Amino acid sequence: MTVTFKYDEKENFVYSKFSGILTDEDLEEIAKALAAEQRVKPCLRELVDLRAVDSVEASPESLGTIIHVNIEHREKYEGKKIAIVAPRELLYGLSKYFEVISDIDNAPFAINVVRTMAEAREWLHISEHHNIP
Repeated sequence: MTVTFKYDEKENFVYSKFSGILTDEDLEEIAKALAAEQRVKPCLRELVDLRAVDSVEASPESLGTIIHVNIEHREKYEGKKIAIVAPRELLYGLSKYFEVISDIDNAPFAINVVRTMAEAREWLHISEHHNIP
């Protein structure tokens, strides 16, 4: 799997584009890398783009691990908003599961799973001047 990140520190925004095969190991590594990233600050807005993911080999358990990593770094993620663009059924369902368990576990961020980039931009209040597809 490949993940590319584009940060806009001025706007406290990050665009994360996932492509290829999504695995448990990939998801856990990304969660740990973001927790260590100095540009991640409270109230960050993140747009997660899953449109280029070819297949999923990740389990629901790995999503729980991601949430626990984020809870461990609560002060960094407080007020964070994550819009996940998941147009295909499997990715949408897995992402909705992540949204639900995040809420149940009282994660320090809000998630909204949507089907289109337009919906994600609207929810995150991202203007067209951002250089994202």
